[in-house]
Amino acid sequence: MKTAICTNTLIIRGIAKSLKEIYFERKTHRNLHGGNLLIDDEMDVRISDMGIYGPSYNLENRNLNQIYGVLPYIAPEVLRGKNYTAASDIYSFGIIMYTLATGKKPWYNRAHNIGLAKNICDGERLKIPEDTPKFYVKLMQQCWDNEPGIRPTASYLYERLNWIN
Repeated sequence: MKTAICTNTLIIRGIAKSLKEIYFERKTHRNLHGGNLLIDDEMDVRISDMGIYGPSYNLENRNLNQIYGVLPYIAPEVLRGKNYTAASDIYSFGIIMYTLATGKKPWYNRAHNIGLAKNICDGERLKIPEDTPKFYVKLMQQCWDNEPGIRPTASYLYERLNWIN
């Protein structure tokens, strides 16, 4: 029987693999959260809800007055009005890592409103339980770094997580 951390690592590795495939096509998901993940009994992960999925370089149809997605999963730069990028999806990936590590929805204890959006933009992040494995904490924190250019790529995440079977 697999341990919870082993199972969680298999799931996040599967998400990283799916993101790699999306980015290979030069696209971004733009709405990545736990509700958009399909996971079978073998922990094979597929990302669904490709409604706003599209080319990462296509900005013509962008509505500058609207942000799409589930607030706790939206990257700070997107909340500030920047374009969605692969790095924005990686931020969301980090929030998914948190939900798997804790079994809790992100920011479950507060309203998902403009105040939360401002706090996220100001660098506030979720509290990570002390018993979370250090390798997991490090990856999670890299994913939700306030600076998109510092976040790891999906390929890097997949390689780092590929040690577990």
